[in-house]
Amino acid sequence: MYTASSAQPRVRPAGRRPIATRLVLVAVAALFVRTWVAQSFSIPGGSMEPALLAGDFVLVDRFVFGPTLENDEHGLPPMRAVRRGDVVVARLPADPRRHLVKRVVGLPGETLALRGATVYVDGVPLAEPYLPPTPPDRDERVGPVTIPPQHYFVLGDNRAHSQDSRLWGALPHESITGRVVATYWSSAPPEVVALPAGGPAESLRRRARAAARFLRETRWNRVLRPVR
Repeated sequence: MYTASSAQPRVRPAGRRPIATRLVLVAVAALFVRTWVAQSFSIPGGSMEPALLAGDFVLVDRFVFGPTLENDEHGLPPMRAVRRGDVVVARLPADPRRHLVKRVVGLPGETLALRGATVYVDGVPLAEPYLPPTPPDRDERVGPVTIPPQHYFVLGDNRAHSQDSRLWGALPHESITGRVVATYWSSAPPEVVALPAGGPAESLRRRARAAARFLRETRWNRVLRPVR
């Protein structure tokens, strides 16, 4: 015969389930990146703030725009054309070993100019809701320039701290590696400190401190966050 137990139900500590769930989702995303996307990137600086922060790790769709500088991808057809507003990863034209992350603001055949903080495309001001709330008051004048075929004018959102098409010109289509889709992990940039030598006990303490710092410094609100 069944009798109700007088024992109180166990209470799960608050916050443990969300963190565990996020860890599982991040692991799945990382596996997807390695298996299908095959490339992920970390953001080293603040040229794309506030959309991307230093310490963000991003998921990149490498195949959406078709062929890139990778030799094994030249036969792939594009899934869609590059659009204004896309955040892309590309190889620096002057040094293909280096990657950059920028936003597309000008398309092939368009005439683009910058006057202060405003971008003009074919003479029309471009609405840019992704920019920082208070852009720097800079007396900047670029162009007008006509963007060549199969090239794009790309800028960082944080334009006071970005090296982009204003410096090295329009970006060739073939330099684009892919489109940034989301941040799959984000953590405050680590501090560089000198670690003293020690035995197994000290090594264990360092690992414990690193694990605690990992949980504490992770920006949970940016994990698995779409990039727009």
